[in-house]
Amino acid sequence: MRIKPKLLTAFLFISFLALSFSFGISFWVQNRMVETFQKVGGHKLPGAIALSRMTSELYHTLILLDKYEKNPKPHILSEIESAQSLLSVHKTTHSLFHINEENSFDMDPFIEQFNRSLALYLLLLQKPDNQQERLTARREINILLDDFLNSMNPHIETDFSESYLKIADIQNLNTISNRIMITGAFLIILFTLLLSLFISHLFSKPLHLLTKAAKEIGEGNLKTSIQVTSADEIGELSKAFNEMGRSLALMHEKILSANKRLKKDYIEKKQLAEELNIHHNNLEELVAERTSQLQEQQLIAEKANRTKSDFLANMSHEIRTPMNAIMGMSHLTLQTELTPKQADYIQKVYRSAEGLLGILNDILDFSKIESGKLNIENVDFRLEDIIDNFKNLVGFKAEEKGVELNCDVAPDVLTALIGDSLRLGQILINLGNNAVKFTESGGNIGLKVSMMENTLQQIKLHFQIHDTGIGMTPEQQALLFQPFSQADSSTSRKYGGTGLGLVISKELVEMMDGEIWLESEINRGSTFHFTAVFEKQIGQPSHRKPTTSKPTELVSQQIIDQLHGAHILLVEDNLINQELAHDLLSSYGLHVKIANHGQEALELLEKEAFDGILMDCLMPVMDGYTATQKIRSQPRFKDLPIIAMTANAMKGDRDKVKQAGMNDHIAKPININSMFNTLAAWVKPQPVDNNSNIPTACAQSSAESDQLPALPGIDITAGLQIVRNNQSLYRKLLTLFYRQNQNFAQDFLYAYNNQESNQTIILAHSLKGSAANLGIKGVQSAARNLEYACKDNTDNIRDKLNLLMTELEPVLKGLKTFENQENNSKERG
Repeated sequence: MRIKPKLLTAFLFISFLALSFSFGISFWVQNRMVETFQKVGGHKLPGAIALSRMTSELYHTLILLDKYEKNPKPHILSEIESAQSLLSVHKTTHSLFHINEENSFDMDPFIEQFNRSLALYLLLLQKPDNQQERLTARREINILLDDFLNSMNPHIETDFSESYLKIADIQNLNTISNRIMITGAFLIILFTLLLSLFISHLFSKPLHLLTKAAKEIGEGNLKTSIQVTSADEIGELSKAFNEMGRSLALMHEKILSANKRLKKDYIEKKQLAEELNIHHNNLEELVAERTSQLQEQQLIAEKANRTKSDFLANMSHEIRTPMNAIMGMSHLTLQTELTPKQADYIQKVYRSAEGLLGILNDILDFSKIESGKLNIENVDFRLEDIIDNFKNLVGFKAEEKGVELNCDVAPDVLTALIGDSLRLGQILINLGNNAVKFTESGGNIGLKVSMMENTLQQIKLHFQIHDTGIGMTPEQQALLFQPFSQADSSTSRKYGGTGLGLVISKELVEMMDGEIWLESEINRGSTFHFTAVFEKQIGQPSHRKPTTSKPTELVSQQIIDQLHGAHILLVEDNLINQELAHDLLSSYGLHVKIANHGQEALELLEKEAFDGILMDCLMPVMDGYTATQKIRSQPRFKDLPIIAMTANAMKGDRDKVKQAGMNDHIAKPININSMFNTLAAWVKPQPVDNNSNIPTACAQSSAESDQLPALPGIDITAGLQIVRNNQSLYRKLLTLFYRQNQNFAQDFLYAYNNQESNQTIILAHSLKGSAANLGIKGVQSAARNLEYACKDNTDNIRDKLNLLMTELEPVLKGLKTFENQENNSKERG
C-alpha cells in the first residue's frame, strides 16, 4: 500500500513518544511503590497484627473460662480446648515480632505456662473443695496475662502508628503519579490533534467528493462519476466508485425488467392462492363435519355397547335367579318319592334348565368375545380328568340317544399340563354335544387325541371329534364359525341351538395358539379338528392312562361326608333364595343360619361361630362386598371361608368378589354339584358329636287341604313351583308382599322427590324380585322397566311408575281380600 512518507513519519513519532512516556512513568512509580511497601511490609505490621489476634484469643479464652465457671457445660469446655489450640498456633508470633532486640518477646514459654495454668484451673473447677488452690491458679493466669499486655501493647501501638505513616506515603505517591499521567495524556492528545488536522488536509477533499457522489447515487442518479486527481489509494477508490456506479445502472435496468415479470407472476399466483384458500376452507368444513359425525357415531356405538353389556348383565341376573329355583327345586324333588311319570317330567325339566343355562352361558361368552374381554387362564390340570368329564357329560347324552361313544388317547400324549382346563373342556363338550345332536340312534361318535409337537417346555395336541351323523355340503360348511348360524334353517328348526357354540370354540382355540377346521361329507358324518398349545407341569407324572367313568350323581358321597355337620351362615335378602338354599344345605346334613343383609351377618358373627359364609352380593342395608371387607378387617376372621353366591355372572364378577376378600364364587342359578364342590374346597367343619341331631332331607307337602283362590295378576301355578308346592309358605309370602308394598307409590314418590336416586332403584329392584318369586309377572316386568329408568335417570320415571301402579293396584286389591279371608279362617279355627 502506498503511504506518504510524512504521514508515516508522524505516526511513528507520536507512537514512540507515547510509548517512551508511558514506560518512564510506570518505571518511576513502580520503584517508589516497592520501596514504600518494603518499609510497611517488614516485620512490624505482620507481627503487630499477629499479636493483636493473640491478645483477642487470650481475652476470648478468659471469657469462656468465666462462662464455664458459672455454667460447666461440655460444649463450653470444648470451646476452651479449641481456644487453647489456637493459642498454640500463635507461637509463630515470636518470629514475626523481631523488629529489634528490645521489642522482642519470647512467646513459647508464655503460651506453655498459660496453657498449663489454664489446664490446672480447669481441673480445680472439677473439685469444689479446693477453692483456695483454684483462686491461686486464677491469679496466676491473670498475672501472666497482665505481664503479656504490659510488655506488648506499647510496641503494638507504636508499630501500627509507623505502618499507618508509610501507608500515607503510598497515598501521596499515588497522587503524584496520577498528576504525571494526566499531564502525559494531555500532551499525547495535543500531538494527536495536530496529526488529525494534517491527515484531514490530505483526505478531506477527495472524501467530500466521494460523499457527494454517493448521495447523488442514493437519490437515483446512477450516471454520476468522480474526477480522479491522484494515483494513490484515494485515486483507486475513485475509479472503483465510478465502476460501481456503472454496474448499478446496468443492474437497475435488469431489475426493472425482472420486476415487470414478477409483478405479472404475482398477480397470477395471487389468483391461484385465492382459489386454493376457498378450496381449503371448504375442505376444513368438510373434515370438521365428518369428524363430528364420526365422534357422534362413536359415542352412539359406545353407548350401544354399554347398553348391550348392561342388558346382558341384567338379563343374566334375571334369568339365573329363577333358574336357580328351577334347578334346585327339581333336584330336591327328584330326591322325594315320585311316580315314574312324575320323575320323568322333573328330569326333563332339569335337563331343559341345563340346556337353557348352556344357551345363556354361550350368549355371555359371545358378548365377552365381541368386547375382547374373554381371557384364558393358566392353571395346573390333568388331561385325563378333562377326558373323563367329557365321557360323563357327553356319554350320558349319547347313551340316552342310543349313540356309541369311543375315546382314544395316544400313549405318547402327556397329561400333566398347564392351561385353561375349563375352556378346553368347554370346546370338547361343545363339539361332542354337536356330534350327539346330529347323529341318529345306532350311530357312533369318537374322540381322538394325539401329539403334534413336543418341545422342552410346551406340547401341541391334536383333537379330533368324529361322528357318523348327517354331514354337511361344502356350501353348508362355509356358513359355520359365524355367529347365530347353522348349516341351514331347517337344521335350526329340527335340532335347535343358537349357532354360537362353534364361534366361541373357534375363538377359544385361537386364544390357545391353535386352529380349528372341519372335514365333512353329506350323509357320511363330520370330523372336527382343533389344535391347542399347553405348557408342561414340572415334577408331575407325565403319563397316566385315562379311565372310563360313568356319569356320577350330582353330589358325591365323599363331598356329603366331608361337609356333614358344617355350620353355614347364609347371607341372603330374597326369601325364595333363602328357602331354597336352606333346604338344599339342610337336606345334606349342614346347619344353616340366615342373615337378611350384611349388617345382620356382622351381628350374628359376634354371637355365633360358623365354618363358612355364603354371601349374596346385592342386598339392602349393607351389601355383600362391604360386609366382607368389614369381616376381613377383623384378624380373627382372616381365615373364615366367604363364598359369593350371586346372580351376577358377567365378566369381572369373580375378580370383584375376590378383591372384596371373598374366597370363591358360586353363580346363580345354583348348580348343585358345583355349589357343594366349591363348599368342600373351602369349608372345614368343626368336629361334632355323632349323637347330635343332624337335619335330614324331607319331602315338602305338595298340597294342603285348602286350595288357593284365583288372584288377579298372579300366576299361582308358577309361584307354587318356586316354593316346591309349599302352600303354607306361599300364603305367608303373599300376605307379606301385600303388607310390604301397599304403600309402594307413596314411598317411591317420597324418595324420588327428595332426589334419593339410590333408594328409588332399591325400591323398584326389591319389588321386581319379590314379584318374580311369587309369579306376579306383570308387576315384575313393570318394576324392571322402572328400575332401568331410575338407573339411567331418564325423564319418563313418573310414566313408568304409573304403568307399574296399573299392574300393582289390582294385585294389592286382590291380596287385601285374600288376607281378610285368611284372618277369618284363623279366627274360625
